[in-house]
Amino acid sequence: MTKPRVLGIVLAGGAGRRLAPLTADRAKPAVPFGGLYRLIDFALSNLVNGGCLRICVLTQYKSHSLDRHVSKTWRMSVLLGNYVFSTDVLVDVLRKDAADAGSRHDMGGSIIPMLVQDGCAQVYDFAANKVPGAAEDDEAYWRDVGTLDSYFDAHMDLCAPMPVFNLYNDRWPILTHVPSQPPAKFVHDERNRVGRAADSLVSNGVIVSGGLVRNSVLSPGVRVNSWARVERSVILDNTVIGRHAVVQDAIIDKNVIVPERAKVGVDKERDRARGFVVSAGGITVVGKGQEVPP
Repeated sequence: MTKPRVLGIVLAGGAGRRLAPLTADRAKPAVPFGGLYRLIDFALSNLVNGGCLRICVLTQYKSHSLDRHVSKTWRMSVLLGNYVFSTDVLVDVLRKDAADAGSRHDMGGSIIPMLVQDGCAQVYDFAANKVPGAAEDDEAYWRDVGTLDSYFDAHMDLCAPMPVFNLYNDRWPILTHVPSQPPAKFVHDERNRVGRAADSLVSNGVIVSGGLVRNSVLSPGVRVNSWARVERSVILDNTVIGRHAVVQDAIIDKNVIVPERAKVGVDKERDRARGFVVSAGGITVVGKGQEVPP
């Protein structure tokens, strides 16, 4: 029997407004996740691991960062989604939608509802999905990271001692580009100045220099300086946490400097007054390169 030829199409044009300010200058699929990854890496890895090696990524909103990541990570890979269409059905519905002046011309808001109305759509039951190497506890994990709180909660899932979201399945790896940086380093072992991390993901290039990290994800190049404390937080690339600073219940985007003795996430009203976003669930978000007052 001839094996079907499948083209995987990943719709990666989402503006991700509910993830602002993380999407201020990047599309939702380009938002960093889990220290080393971008959100799009999970969709692409699922396609590749499932045997679909012909993939098209459709970008739209502020796509520079996403295009750069896909080109650097995936296009040159020797290995080289969301919906599966029959070609004739897809072409037909796109023509109908293009001719409809009242349509939003949106995949989720227009195309899929039209297919459902015409009786041409079927739903895949993700709960019945069988991932090679997955245990019962982490099988069929799903979380829509479309909001700041769900994005934060998914990171906390990673930090659990027995994570329901398991990145350590060698039979179903999440593929990405790993930056050429040295291993994570923990320095100082004095009485009240110990570099340590517990229940956390610590990426390459990180230095925890006499600070304490708990229940957090540290992305490549992060620095946590002496007597600083980071708890229940997501810290993105190259952010520096100054001496005696406190960061808790927070998401801090790339290239932010938290000054010595500054506090982020401790007083939510003060965070709002300083121009930081505070989510409905009480997570303080500092945008990329945003200044944190002393």
